[in-house]
Amino acid sequence: MLRIPARTRPNAEKPSRRGASSAAEQVKPLRTVGRKQVLGWKESVVLSGLGGIRLIAKLDTGARTSALHAVDILYIRHRSAIWVEFDLPDIDQSKRHRFRLPLAEHRSVKSSIGTSQIRPMVVLELCMAGQRWSTEVTLTDRSDMELPMLIGRSALKGRFVVDPARTRLAGDAGETQTVQAAKKSTKQRPRKQ
Repeated sequence: MLRIPARTRPNAEKPSRRGASSAAEQVKPLRTVGRKQVLGWKESVVLSGLGGIRLIAKLDTGARTSALHAVDILYIRHRSAIWVEFDLPDIDQSKRHRFRLPLAEHRSVKSSIGTSQIRPMVVLELCMAGQRWSTEVTLTDRSDMELPMLIGRSALKGRFVVDPARTRLAGDAGETQTVQAAKKSTKQRPRKQ
């Protein structure tokens, strides 16, 4: 495996001899590029439209569309519209949470290996790194993937820059802001099921 050494910023402080630690540990991560916040390839996200469920998502600029792990997907007619019912399992698969959302459309998604799949698409409100916004998310079985959600470049565009060498850059402060934003959003809009 190729290992690229961490580059330090020109104005970064050098570590002191006392309590010496590596230069990479002393350099604080770049937090913004222009108006965009820098995040790692793996970050905590709160799905405020789904009752404030928090999970770890992969930020993938190679994927255009976002995707959420969903099983037992059913289509139902609700008030002259088509809705999607699905289960979102816990990480350990011990418990499932059932949700119902309006179907936005069906979308053809090409996987990284080149196969196309038609998936149901819904609009979800995401809270991440202190920001809250709505985005299109396809529902699919991601049980063979490491993380239950993938956030694609359409959702990241104009908001974030992804550092593929880092994870969880939003840290505790970002998570606290994210949870507060999700709670505020949940209080404003009652969840329909």
